Amino acid sequence: MVGSTIAQYEILEQLGSGGMGVVYKARDTRLDRVVALKFLPPQLSQDQTTKERFTQEARAASSLDDPHICTIHDIAETDDGQLFIVMAYYDGNTLKYLVDERQIDTEEACSIARQMAKGLAAAHEAGIVHRDVKPANIMVTSRGLVKILDFGVAKLGESSDLTREGSTLGTAAYMSPEQAQGEPVDHRSDVWSVGVVLYELLAGSRPFGGGYDAAVAYSIVNEDPPDLETQRPGLPDGLADIVKKCLQKSSGDRMASASALADALAAFTDASAVNTVEQSVYVASQSAPTAQRTLILFGLVAAVFLAILYGAMLALGLPDWVFPAGVLLMLIGVPIVIYSLSLDRKRAKLDSGERAKLKGLKAWLTTRKAFAGGVLAVSGLLVLVLSFVGLKAAGVGPFATLISGGTLSAQDLLIVADFDNRTNDAALGKTVTEAFKIDLSQSTAVRLMDRSAIQSALQRMQVNADTVLDASLAMAIAEREGVKAIVEGDVNSAGASFILNARVLSALDGSRLAAFRKTAKDDTDIVDAIDRLSAELREEIGESLVDIRGNDPLEQVTTTSVKALRLHTEAENISGLGQETEAIELLKEAIKEDSLFAMAYRKLAVLYGNTNAPNQLRDEAATKAYELRERMPWRERMLAEANYLNSVEDDDEAVIRTYEEILRRYPYDVAALNNLALEYNISGRYVEAEPLLRKALEVSEGTVFHANLFRSVASQGRLDEALVELDDFEVSTPGYYQIPSMRATVFYAKRDFESAHSWVDSIETRAKQPFQLANFLDQKDNLLFALGRLNEADIYRQQYDTYRLDRQIRDDDDLPREVDSLFRQIDREHEKALITGDTREFEKRLQELMNLAERFGGIPDDRDPYGGIARRLTSLGLIEEATEWVGLMKGHHERTGEELPTFDTLVAAYHDALSGGDINDAVEVINKGVAEWGCDRCWRWELGQLHERANDADAAIDAYQVFVDTPSPSAIWADEGLFALTEFRLGALFEEKGELDLAITYYTRMTERWKDADAVLQPQVSEAKRRIEALLDRKAREQS
Repeated sequence: MVGSTIAQYEILEQLGSGGMGVVYKARDTRLDRVVALKFLPPQLSQDQTTKERFTQEARAASSLDDPHICTIHDIAETDDGQLFIVMAYYDGNTLKYLVDERQIDTEEACSIARQMAKGLAAAHEAGIVHRDVKPANIMVTSRGLVKILDFGVAKLGESSDLTREGSTLGTAAYMSPEQAQGEPVDHRSDVWSVGVVLYELLAGSRPFGGGYDAAVAYSIVNEDPPDLETQRPGLPDGLADIVKKCLQKSSGDRMASASALADALAAFTDASAVNTVEQSVYVASQSAPTAQRTLILFGLVAAVFLAILYGAMLALGLPDWVFPAGVLLMLIGVPIVIYSLSLDRKRAKLDSGERAKLKGLKAWLTTRKAFAGGVLAVSGLLVLVLSFVGLKAAGVGPFATLISGGTLSAQDLLIVADFDNRTNDAALGKTVTEAFKIDLSQSTAVRLMDRSAIQSALQRMQVNADTVLDASLAMAIAEREGVKAIVEGDVNSAGASFILNARVLSALDGSRLAAFRKTAKDDTDIVDAIDRLSAELREEIGESLVDIRGNDPLEQVTTTSVKALRLHTEAENISGLGQETEAIELLKEAIKEDSLFAMAYRKLAVLYGNTNAPNQLRDEAATKAYELRERMPWRERMLAEANYLNSVEDDDEAVIRTYEEILRRYPYDVAALNNLALEYNISGRYVEAEPLLRKALEVSEGTVFHANLFRSVASQGRLDEALVELDDFEVSTPGYYQIPSMRATVFYAKRDFESAHSWVDSIETRAKQPFQLANFLDQKDNLLFALGRLNEADIYRQQYDTYRLDRQIRDDDDLPREVDSLFRQIDREHEKALITGDTREFEKRLQELMNLAERFGGIPDDRDPYGGIARRLTSLGLIEEATEWVGLMKGHHERTGEELPTFDTLVAAYHDALSGGDINDAVEVINKGVAEWGCDRCWRWELGQLHERANDADAAIDAYQVFVDTPSPSAIWADEGLFALTEFRLGALFEEKGELDLAITYYTRMTERWKDADAVLQPQVSEAKRRIEALLDRKAREQS
């Protein structure tokens, strides 16, 4: 090959060879320069994959323009198909040669490694990873400049298919752990390799050794290198740490970039000398700057600056005028740069005498000075922006916001008055008000007094809750409730356009604190105008622009239909007045207007839940809201997600996490405070729920907050305090229909059955809606049944069942209605069978269910009644029948592919124990399940039954006492007639233990509870009385 001519290149000598090619020194006969040619070895020239990799080397290296990377002039192919690359020729030696020849001193080693890192940094910025960094691929010129050679295994970010996954290209000793294992690599693999090279330069040996490649790879992956300071004593402080940082096994623990490595090594090198070499080489290789290149450079700098400025404006919440100001600066800079370039060209044509005669700008302005002036202008803009932001944050003069100026405080309450409607559209004012409140409610700086709190305040002021909330009434509420400011506004017509005004007024003296105006070009633009109006007001209040800009546009998170928004607004208004049924119909109409109105679905799901509507309706609305959640404001979106997770997925932990996330952003959000407390109540975490509800009541006198706070307090056994809470509730919301029901449960828990009756009866007098009357029927039925008055209870139960049937979904067949009715009858007959011992009616109703299922082709899988029925049969001692239903239960879950839920697991354990299985195992399973639920009294009756079967009287007593003595605001519903039975069993167990006083106490409690019970239960009452007399006689004899 030496002596031959290929194309215009005369081969002078062979310089070296490697796995991927042979390198020759050559002369370019056209340009009369010395170059280096790299050819594929003859044996590889026919391998297409190798040729592709070889071509990739040329593309990768030629795309890079850096003093430390080998310059590529051309790529060509010989007549016989051999590819070769034409590269710059450098007078020097490879680093491998230098290492073999002599000891490298510390400063030189650091200089070489730093230059390597700088060159690799340029490659990494272009998306190229070298992957084969080693001394043989590093050229050190006679002037001390480092050149990186051989990008033959470089992996372009956009074309990684040439290097097959699992291959380990690169010399083994310098490969990173991830490369040695055949895993994908990135720029941090090159950082490792530079660390290995630097270690070798300093220590005189490689950090990882082995007799063969596999051994070296094992050492790289699994072993630590020998301590560098031991290998080379006297190293400057910190240098060994840099090498160690490069050689971290995990790529995430290494130096973050090659650029960072170069910066770190700067302290150990003579940077000025290196920079001088770099600069001279770079200048020598470049032609004088042209106007085109300078303008391109200016364009790139301007684009980068504006991109950074825009990103900073969004990320840091800088004012909207910052980006336009930056654009203006760059536009001003364009003619200045062009003019300076023209002056440079003109001056270049003049001799020194002519240039000395130039005056003013023509003498002074250069391109360099133009760029320097641009830097000063940008710096001035940054100073201006920072000054503005600082003055605004400090609340100085006209720059102050309402919060920074001290007029308002963070998280202060505001009242939004109804916008004054000055148009011909009678409903437009309320619609604008509601949309404005939705948008303003996203604020993280202030809070809005919600609808329920305003209605409660109006009731306390003896003003109708549906009175229009004009500015004067809003002022009166603000003064009464200690609110610092209100927001009032108006809507005006201007031809086809609308003008929206909003003003913030001080509640102290009525002075105007801020005013804003926006125009909507027509009614389709109203929502966007509201969005702009709210954003400007929020900024003036002092909210972060990051938060404001982070909110989605109002029309994207509500509806583009003004009519749908009106209907939603009216539904919100009347639902707070107790007209939930009418509100549901309005929401249905809103959804007809806009089938993607997510907030309407969410509110519909809530109202279905509040009115005891069929679960299917609630779940359908909750699911639709969840599917459309991206079309709601963030807060509403999270509430919809929580509602879905609760009602459809039944994932309590996820529900709690969702509400906690809302409260991190909106710590006074009353819906999240209440709903999280409700989840805590359900899981028995009453102590945690209580402060959340008290915090909610500080914000708003909502009825639901009072109701849930009552539950938290009562469930902790603080029954007298619970009555005090109800007194406060009555003052806040006089005549509220649920208060008598709550009082009844307290008096029932206190065993004052007469007062409980009286309060239950008063529920009926307060009921205004059908579901409120249904609440009375249900509670009356449960109370009568718990007191043993079964026949009277049946009357109310039938009326309640009729109400439920009337509200069931009517499909093509009546299966859902009939199944629901039968299930409720089965429940009641089971309760009767437990306390009377007569199972005939229960078995009859169960047979009716089976007949119905057979008629309709089986029980639908989504009903899943098997576990509940198996539990009921087991509790009645109908073990053979229960066994059949346990089998159906397990078969159901096998068909559906579901895991056995906790409830069914408990049922199976309960049944197995009473079928002759291990009672201790069943007790363990049930206790574990109950602990997961956080329910104190759940399954305690069954546990008592199992302990009695095991002759463990003490454990049975403990379980039964938890069942009957745990304070609960739902005691009337939890009783189901079992309290009296349990009290009798406790009396018997204490009698057996010889604890006569406790036996008499529980027998007496049973007789008092069932003193007016039906005749069918009187034999049990008589037996309890007989035992009391016998025990009293026994005590008298023992005392005498």
